[in-house]
Amino acid sequence: MIPEVAIEHGRKLFQSATNLRKSAPQLDSLLDSLWEKAQDEKYFGDVVDLGEGSGGGAKAWIAPAYSYNAGIAPSPHKKNKGKKQANKAPFGTISFIVRLCNAIDANEDLPDWPWLTQACLIIGWHPNKEHDDKWNIENFEAVDENQVAIRFAGEGLWAWRDEGGDEDYAYFYVLPLFALTDDEKAEECALQPLKALFEAADPVSVAKEAFGNAPVLLPTSQ
Repeated sequence: MIPEVAIEHGRKLFQSATNLRKSAPQLDSLLDSLWEKAQDEKYFGDVVDLGEGSGGGAKAWIAPAYSYNAGIAPSPHKKNKGKKQANKAPFGTISFIVRLCNAIDANEDLPDWPWLTQACLIIGWHPNKEHDDKWNIENFEAVDENQVAIRFAGEGLWAWRDEGGDEDYAYFYVLPLFALTDDEKAEECALQPLKALFEAADPVSVAKEAFGNAPVLLPTSQ
């Protein structure tokens, strides 16, 4: 006789795999759409492809998370007679991370981070940094190093501050994964806030206005 617990575990895995199979086309479409729209001139124009990443697994949505990273260069500035000169110096990096689940099993004493308990889209950036400075999927796991560095900056904005430092090094915000139901929502909730915050000298001071009605996730206790 087959133990009931074995049957139940099999059912749960079957349902989880079915949900992932059904969601995969939408997840692919979401990342592809964000990547394409980010290269529109009204957002970031031509970007440097810094590669994709998956954490703890392979592609095709078997991994706990998947990311696109892009290097942003300064906008070309005009020379005499209307000619343009492209400045190739790095201006920063942006990252789109679909995070489906945790890559490691953390203890029960978890930090107050909303992405530890639900699938979400993390949008991050490193302002005025070289192209090797970008968000990694591992940065969002509940390990000691990350807990020391990540802080909630308010209004839905999160920041990374190196231990002992007094300035934020990089930023991100978090959206419910399926809140971006169409292209209009993708621009309103993801790209428009990213553009405003990326260009701001002080992202914390403009976060509330930049997010507007975007459903950014706050600490779970708020």
